[in-house]
Amino acid sequence: MLRRFARFLDAAAWFSSWIWASLWMVELGYSTSFIFGMAIFHSLCLAIASLVSGRLVDLYQPKWIAIGGLLLAAVAIGMQASVTSILGIGFTRLLGGIGHGATMPALVAWLRRDNQQVSGLAASGQLGWAVGALSAGAVIDLFSLEWMFIAAAVLNVIALSLLCFQNQPAIAAPGSKARSPLKVYGDLKWYYIPFFARQSGAHTLWAVWGILLAGLAVGHDVLALNTIIGLVQAINGLVQFTVGMTIAKRWDPNKSIRIGYWISVFTFLGFLSTRPIGEMFDIAPLYVMLIWQAPLGLGFGLLYIGTLRAVSESCDEPGTATGLIGVTLSSSAIFGPAIGLAFYSLSMANDWEWLLVDHRTSMLLAVFGSLVGALLFAKHWTGSVDEAE
Repeated sequence: MLRRFARFLDAAAWFSSWIWASLWMVELGYSTSFIFGMAIFHSLCLAIASLVSGRLVDLYQPKWIAIGGLLLAAVAIGMQASVTSILGIGFTRLLGGIGHGATMPALVAWLRRDNQQVSGLAASGQLGWAVGALSAGAVIDLFSLEWMFIAAAVLNVIALSLLCFQNQPAIAAPGSKARSPLKVYGDLKWYYIPFFARQSGAHTLWAVWGILLAGLAVGHDVLALNTIIGLVQAINGLVQFTVGMTIAKRWDPNKSIRIGYWISVFTFLGFLSTRPIGEMFDIAPLYVMLIWQAPLGLGFGLLYIGTLRAVSESCDEPGTATGLIGVTLSSSAIFGPAIGLAFYSLSMANDWEWLLVDHRTSMLLAVFGSLVGALLFAKHWTGSVDEAE
């Protein structure tokens, strides 16, 4: 229970700081290109830390690796309340990437060595996203962005304090018997590759997500804008939490993954209708985006928890397998923004106005990435894995 609550707090802290990171940098006067660049750098740090942490927790006990990750994350988020320079922002991206990348593989390995399922841990993280996003928006509206970063850092401190009271796992680490990350990847690559395709497309959106949401409110009287932006994310996270505690916990993981990909395809297509629907009903398009968060959360909840279960519960190296999910997520968060920046620059150079509105180029790339992921997974995985007991 302590590990799940720690994951809840960590996710709340991370998501609070992540969703407003782009708006924070905009307020400091930095360009869209700089924001894309920082997103790429942060994701590179996450990828490296996920891989290293996943390997370490299969060689050694995970407790202090998880605590160390939470400590670095707390320092990074807290620093965002005061730094303004390029060097300072880069340092927060470095520390935050290492801290957040190290934590999840350690927690998964910890649970698996106590013979516990990981779906509850994942669902706790999704609930943390929801609560963190909603409460962070309210803190910003009532106080300031700086106080939100400080509050998020405190959540990480509480999380690491809780883990200090949790015993080391009952089963020892595989140690020298653990397979290398390359061998684990080779056996499970057709879970990782389609997931990379889906996430690469999605991350062209997530890199500028805060800016996009704020833009959907321009020209309309939206009360408590930051709270509404938080509510957008909260709906997504609450749906993911519900999915994780119900159908994704019981369904065959491959079934969850297949359905998750196709829901993602249709949801990202639906994003393109956000502004036209808003104009049709004379409401802020931001309110329409609230509706799309339900299928978005359903699709990603099925996909992410299904993938996490499939890879971590089917091998003796759950830390490495989970770390490779982190690498997949982080590398897609490098590749996606890079592709997004290229298409954004191309659209700017050619004055493709329709594509520039609401970052529609990124929406189309998200559709394409999800479609590629769905087709690749359907081609390479036609069977099933063990149902949850």
